[in-house]
Amino acid sequence: MKIELMKQIDDALALIHNKMKDGLISQALKEIAAIYSPFFALDFQTIQTLDPTTLRSLFGNIEKIRALAQVLDVHASLHESAGDPTQANECRKMAKRLEDFEKNAGK
Repeated sequence: MKIELMKQIDDALALIHNKMKDGLISQALKEIAAIYSPFFALDFQTIQTLDPTTLRSLFGNIEKIRALAQVLDVHASLHESAGDPTQANECRKMAKRLEDFEKNAGK
């Protein structure tokens, strides 16, 4: 189950990367916004308001934290490409908090 989820997320991100390379930034932004609810059962706005510990409790495993950090990194890149450094920075900060949480979860 976990491997299948990661594969689905990787596949979705690959399609988004292709749209980004093709200059279809607004379409890629719509598609990445649509990833959150099906894969994480929360929308992007809700995810932004939650801390890593709460997300881990909701997700039940660290793999989803890792996947969310990956999605947020791509989301940040899209916002940078769209000329929105403020939103890009917010996505990057959240991804960094999740990555730090993941690293410390094993300690």
